This record gives sequence, structure tokens and C-alpha cells, in this order.
Amino acid sequence: MSINEFIKGQISENCYLIQRDVRPCSLITIQKRYVDEAKKLIPETLQHYSHEYYPDWYAFYIFKYDHIKQEIVELDELEKLLKTESPPISRLTYDCIVGRLFGYSESEISEWNILN
Repeated sequence: MSINEFIKGQISENCYLIQRDVRPCSLITIQKRYVDEAKKLIPETLQHYSHEYYPDWYAFYIFKYDHIKQEIVELDELEKLLKTESPPISRLTYDCIVGRLFGYSESEISEWNILN
């Protein structure tokens, strides 16, 4: 069984936006069985990184610049630390960093923080 057309469309759209620097990074959740096929859909000009975040489900990131992978890895670690008794940063700060990473405007980030 292969990736359905909807997910292929998501990958294609996100690649388009990242190639044109509209957003720095995107995240798609996919089942483990589709990770290898998803990697083949990423153009050579872009990069990808994936990790299991739930049994048989992967976080599949698409990005253009090398430093983005380090940000993704560090943010994943920070997210785990937010659940501890004394997290190193506030949830608000974390949400702002993630919002910028995924290409949201400052007004959208501000609105999100007001609502949450």
C-alpha cells in the first residue's frame, strides 16, 4: 500500500512553500510504513528528518537549510522538558519559537498566545 493522494499533496505543497522561502519548515505526521516513500517525494534541493513520536507514527519534517534540523531536534527535547517540574523556558516562549519555525507571522503567533 502506498501513501494516499492527500498526503502526497500535503508533501508537494509544503515542498513548494519551503523551496520559495515562504516557510522555513513543515511537519507532517505519517505512519511508519510510509516514511521511506515520503522521503522519495522530497526534491534534492530540500532535506527531511523524521522520528517516531508515537508507536508506528512518525513526525516527518521538511526543510531547506541545515540549521533547521538542529532546531527541530532541540525543540523536541525542549517539549519533553516542558512537562517537568521546572522547565527551562515557558510554554509561551516555546510556542513562539515553534510558530516562527513553521512560518507563522508575529500577529498570528500573538493571536494564538492570546487564545491559549
